[in-house]
Amino acid sequence: MPQLVYRRYGGSLQVDIPDFNTLTEAVRIPATQWMALACPLEGIACDPRFLALMDADGNHRIRVEELRGAVDWTAARLTDRKGADAGSDVLELSALSPTASKLQGAAELVLRTLQATDTTRLSLEQLRTSDKALRDAGKNGDGIIAPASLPEQLRPLAQAIIAAFPAVTNRAGLVGVNVELVQRFRTERAALLAHLAGRDAVFTWGATSLEQAKRVHEVAPLLEGYFVQCRLVAAQPEAAASLRLRAERVEGALGDLGAMGKAAGELPIAAPDPSGVLVWAKLYRGPGYERLEAFHQEVATPLLGDGVKLTDTAWRDLSARAEAILGWQAKKDTSALHAVADTLATVSDEALDALESASREDLSLKDTLDVIAELERLVLYQRWLLLFANNFISMPSLYLPRMRALMEKGTLILGGRKYTLSVLVTDRASHSALTGQGTTCILYVKVMPKDGADGYEVAVPVTSGRSTDLVVGKRGVFYDVDGKEHDAIVTQVIRQPVSLWEAMTMPFMRIGAFITSKVEGLAASGDKDFNASLEAGYKQTVTAPPPPAT
Repeated sequence: MPQLVYRRYGGSLQVDIPDFNTLTEAVRIPATQWMALACPLEGIACDPRFLALMDADGNHRIRVEELRGAVDWTAARLTDRKGADAGSDVLELSALSPTASKLQGAAELVLRTLQATDTTRLSLEQLRTSDKALRDAGKNGDGIIAPASLPEQLRPLAQAIIAAFPAVTNRAGLVGVNVELVQRFRTERAALLAHLAGRDAVFTWGATSLEQAKRVHEVAPLLEGYFVQCRLVAAQPEAAASLRLRAERVEGALGDLGAMGKAAGELPIAAPDPSGVLVWAKLYRGPGYERLEAFHQEVATPLLGDGVKLTDTAWRDLSARAEAILGWQAKKDTSALHAVADTLATVSDEALDALESASREDLSLKDTLDVIAELERLVLYQRWLLLFANNFISMPSLYLPRMRALMEKGTLILGGRKYTLSVLVTDRASHSALTGQGTTCILYVKVMPKDGADGYEVAVPVTSGRSTDLVVGKRGVFYDVDGKEHDAIVTQVIRQPVSLWEAMTMPFMRIGAFITSKVEGLAASGDKDFNASLEAGYKQTVTAPPPPAT
């Protein structure tokens, strides 16, 4: 067990964490001795995936317990911690502990996939390359197979299934088929084939059955109404008079084409016959006349063989057959497979079995691919954990000029001076409310990349020189940690003394500024009162009444 050593940085004692073995002990010190208790994900200069893995609860902040858990997890899987000491993104497979046997198998799968010559080590780059290679090969572990990953002879069937049902997307973002979709296709296929088998029993009018049924359905309201009127007249003969237009209704409509058309539309299509027979030659020339005459010539006569009349019984048989045809067609059209109904019979069970087999084979890789994700976690933890802990539990890099802390954003050149420490600020209002309670002069600076990328804001502490010439709007140059140059402008100043001289003189300067502002306020108020009195006197002079005449 390593002995913990504390060193003094910037006036505070911090635990020294030179290697991973020491880190396993350092995470056990009381949280009161940690330099930070939580860390936001924004503004930390390390692999974003590492930060996401560290944020176990997904609240965009890394807490003490999350760091402890990550260290314990890594320690349990590495017997040789030299890679973690060096911050290496290359994992030596011999460094894995017996409890990491699944990780060992996953690493070997990755190396085989990449056809690597060195099978004793695995890099983060290889791991991420293999992830893409596995995705491109259609191996996702979710059982969803994109058509491009299937044998060519199965692709049309897979595309037909995809088109028929709501899309499912695999981890690679591609739409595909899985066991559930194939089984649903089987069920829908069997039902639709059984339905199609009954077509001839319903389509009794031959190839034109559907079109004829639509024509019957189109005139059904007119003919149904007529035969109901026939039944009414048969039961109550005097009702025939009530089905005619009253004389005053006709007289009132004369001269108004719209009213006349509406009145004609209320008439029966023909004089109701108590025997329930419609003689085609006796049709009234009302609004439906042309439709009924076309129906008579093109549908009723060919189907019934009687071009003279249509009986109630014949109509009901005709209507029932038409509704059966339309109902059959509607059921077919509502099937998810209606678009491929003509080719369903050619789909073999062997092809469907092959699709299910491919899906199950991919699904069998789930555990292995999940372990590959854990393998990425281990490589990232080996690469970043020690460095991150030295910017969380301790922060020596923050106090050593030759080193960069992970939270640093870059260097500001402003007013002939160089400021080497800056941190990202995402909410200046809340940040400045906190720094305003401190004793350090803080500049808030807007950094504007020259390449047109989104700008960001940093907080820069001022610890030497003079702060009196640091004002809002002052421009400078900002160099980020990668050495790129950007424009910078001061957006806010939290003014505090930065030297002994300013500490001595700033109170008097503030008193002077306070007195000056008060004097200026009084002067402005006096000028206002003087101007008001002059204006009042002028008004009194102008409005004064003339002296009385003597």
